[in-house]
Amino acid sequence: MDKLTAAAERVRSGVGEAVLLLGESGIGKSRLIHEWIARSTHWTAAVAECSQGTSNGPYDLLKKLVASALDIELSRVETVDLSRNASLTTWSPTDRSALASVLEGQVDPEWHTLTPAARGRAINNSCARLLRERSSVVPMAVLIEDLHWIDEASRSVIEAVLATLDTSRVLVIATARMGYATEWLPATTIRLSALRHAEGLELISAMLRADATPALKEQIFRHTGGVPLFIEEVCRDVGTRKVQNLGLQPEPTLQSTVSSLHGSTGWKGQASNFCRVPPPSVADAMPSCYIPFQHWILRVLPLR
Repeated sequence: MDKLTAAAERVRSGVGEAVLLLGESGIGKSRLIHEWIARSTHWTAAVAECSQGTSNGPYDLLKKLVASALDIELSRVETVDLSRNASLTTWSPTDRSALASVLEGQVDPEWHTLTPAARGRAINNSCARLLRERSSVVPMAVLIEDLHWIDEASRSVIEAVLATLDTSRVLVIATARMGYATEWLPATTIRLSALRHAEGLELISAMLRADATPALKEQIFRHTGGVPLFIEEVCRDVGTRKVQNLGLQPEPTLQSTVSSLHGSTGWKGQASNFCRVPPPSVADAMPSCYIPFQHWILRVLPLR
């Protein structure tokens, strides 16, 4: 959190910057971003999430970012006429069409006369201009989730845009999993790791309060590998079921839940795990991703 705050202060003074939060699924990358947002005031934000797979078309991420920056709902971007957008009235038809093409919306007829290279330059310039103009009023945070799944077309534009933002008030914060190629992003990297033993037990104790014995806490920590999200899911399941006699071996449903979560791919892919657990945990488990951040304990590792 301190590193994010320091980066934000530099951006406020007019030095654009990018920060990459790197760690395994469930480790707390997204939670850290949203906690920073909750603590920050007088910022505007554009938020987008990269999609896994290649079936979403070119500029999948960029389309979401531009729509977010313009405060346009994704469901209606293709029908929006940017020439009517009050913040773009001084833009040329080509510049507006560059954004419209990313949104797969209405473009000026002259746009189709441009060469592919000219269109690419126009998209790069227009996206950079959009962020600069938005950040000239208040600092802007560009939040990119799951950068490791970014589409190639969006990556090309993001690289070009970042090269022009060194004198802007734009802070790019991206999250990515370990083991993916993210070196192309010129960013300060913050690595997040699993909780240490004492930290994990502290989190478990905070969530279960006085309801669990040391033996159960140890079992939960061991099976979740110290991953905060998995600890939250299991502790919530314990609380939901109102497990009796917690000083003894936990009931089989808890054991199976713990085991199924261990090594899982994170909350976005948890539905199948929870469908194997009888109600009411199915309904209660998914919202646990939004438990207040103060219960998390994150450890930042220095870069090697």
